[in-house]
Amino acid sequence: MLCIFLFKNKKYAWRPTTSARSEFPIELIKGDLFYGKDKSIYIPDGRTVHNGWGKIGAIHVAGEYLKEAPTGFYVRWFSYLENEFYEAKHDLPNQHIEKKLKASYLNMNLNKKVNFDYVNLGIGLFGDLSIWLLGSGRTIHVGNYLGSKIKYDWQKILSNPDVKREEFVSSMLNESLKPQELKWSKNQIKDKSFWSRHKNNFPTQICFQINTSLEYITFYSFNGEYMQFANNSDLRQHKFVSIPSVRINMPELPEGSVPVGTYISINNHLV
Repeated sequence: MLCIFLFKNKKYAWRPTTSARSEFPIELIKGDLFYGKDKSIYIPDGRTVHNGWGKIGAIHVAGEYLKEAPTGFYVRWFSYLENEFYEAKHDLPNQHIEKKLKASYLNMNLNKKVNFDYVNLGIGLFGDLSIWLLGSGRTIHVGNYLGSKIKYDWQKILSNPDVKREEFVSSMLNESLKPQELKWSKNQIKDKSFWSRHKNNFPTQICFQINTSLEYITFYSFNGEYMQFANNSDLRQHKFVSIPSVRINMPELPEGSVPVGTYISINNHLV
């Protein structure tokens, strides 16, 4: 007897989105995430992106609802601060992403297990790109990638020949940023070491001690990660790869009472 077993690829409910720091707006010209066998879903493009690093951006509810884990991406964009066009095409760690899409995690606000919903492509300065998985109450970093500068027809961005490129770029920056923000952003692009903080190059171990009742602690990292933990046991299982900022969420205390004390240790140093 000959037995043949057919295994279908597991599919997941995820959608693509994109992000960029609010201080460094970009124009997303084209973007696609690849999955399955020669399949792709487009990232909402033809728009200015400056919604915040690692934050959920534009979403189009189109295409297949259930899809295999993404295998790669293509993106083309224009950086307003740098006045440069970029392009990138890279493979993604498919098995690693599939493992994360398959596994559920505890959402502290909902007090139930949930899954990741979005694959977020972050577009930064100097051609730097990041990929995250986003879910309710959690964002995890998948990897960093790099694009290359390209030559591109400006008329495909702005077809009006009466408006010069420099005028349009200046106008977009003034619309997107306040004067002080624009001044700050222009200073930052002069120093590439500033952007290196957004990459995962600061291995960090964290523990905390709180002498009062606790709902959970939220960590926001420079590399775009967003995590919630209710105890040190869960926290020790997560390896931070970027320095986080911290927000403590406590239940409402009786009037007149105050927390006894909070201690947070990063790499064995109190902060």
